[in-house]
Amino acid sequence: MRRLGPVMDRWLRSGIGGIFIAVVLLVGAPSRSYGEDEQLTAKLQKIKADVESAESEIARMKSEFGALLAKRTQLEESLKKIKDEDRAIQRKIGEMKERALSLTGEVTASEQRAMEQQRKIQSRLKAMYINTAVSANPVISGKAARGNLERLSLYARKVRDFDSRLFRDASDAVAALMQSRVALESALSAEEKLREQLALKRKDAERESAKIKSVTEELIAKQKVAQESLALLQGEAKKVEDMIASLTSGDEDEETETRSEESEQDKSGDVVVPPPVAPKDLMQPSLFDRSVKVSAPVSGDVLQTFGRSKLTNFADMVRSKGIEFSTPVGSDVHVVQNGKVVFAGMMPGYDQVIVVEHGGRSYSLYGRLGTVAVKTGDIVEHDQVIAFTSAADAKGRNFYFEVRKNGSPVDPETVLVKVSR
Repeated sequence: MRRLGPVMDRWLRSGIGGIFIAVVLLVGAPSRSYGEDEQLTAKLQKIKADVESAESEIARMKSEFGALLAKRTQLEESLKKIKDEDRAIQRKIGEMKERALSLTGEVTASEQRAMEQQRKIQSRLKAMYINTAVSANPVISGKAARGNLERLSLYARKVRDFDSRLFRDASDAVAALMQSRVALESALSAEEKLREQLALKRKDAERESAKIKSVTEELIAKQKVAQESLALLQGEAKKVEDMIASLTSGDEDEETETRSEESEQDKSGDVVVPPPVAPKDLMQPSLFDRSVKVSAPVSGDVLQTFGRSKLTNFADMVRSKGIEFSTPVGSDVHVVQNGKVVFAGMMPGYDQVIVVEHGGRSYSLYGRLGTVAVKTGDIVEHDQVIAFTSAADAKGRNFYFEVRKNGSPVDPETVLVKVSR
């Protein structure tokens, strides 16, 4: 059985062994994995694309949710207006019914007064005619009797005219009241129809509001699922980034111990996998080949060198696996030697990062980049501009450079002719 060493075994057991590019750079796996590197880099890019797609979908659902809430708010306001209008119509209908009842009473009272007045007229006329009939014949009774009869007739005509006027006024009053009642009943009927229309509008609005509520709840559920999926994708991407971040973490003692264990395994007779021949497009000169020139990546000031150093105000020693620079913002970043870009993307703590593979299992890493001018899989030539530096952080750092051989960090100053251009 082939043995790949305890460092590789630990990474494989960690559950992130699928992210092979990070393992290649960490422990210096043989070049047989370059095809896999591209596949796994594509997988990482797909994860990020899925994250962007999930974020876009969540943003779309939030926008749709906001539009639904706005529409629901409008419906609720419309419902409130309909209810207020319905209550106003109910009050108006109540007042109209009271007025109609009052008019009915007035009409009845007026009709009774008119009938009473007619009865009195008839009674008075009857009494007058009776009195005239029982009186003596005016021809026989003489001139005085005829005068009395004429006066009685005149009085009777006046009484009749007065009674007729009273009866006519009473009849007109009854007719006016009847007309008012008819108009009121017509208005009442119109208000009732209006209320029925409002009731239909209210039902439609309530139905639409219930539908929007259902869609909103469904959208909330979908948004929750999308957020959970996004969290899973982000977690997976974080695992990949953490794996890549291991390029700039760890301890020299652990690597020394690892190399010692692998050496003991070689002596014990276990089979060690030999590195196969690299493809022609990867046959590049090694950074450690003294016959080739390795140029400096940037022009700037060195803030922290390779190896262990003591930070100000801290007793502990820290170890840097590369060199920290301070450069003008937007400075050119040059590749130090011919090679192939095996990684171009974000790395926690180092922002945009480019990893270039050179011959002899040697690598150069360029971190804290602003704009990146290459992509994974590109073949780059010596001194080519591959990126530009970003804005400096609180410590003034805006470029990081690292060199590795067989997965182990090496002091870049032992490779570079000059540290700064």
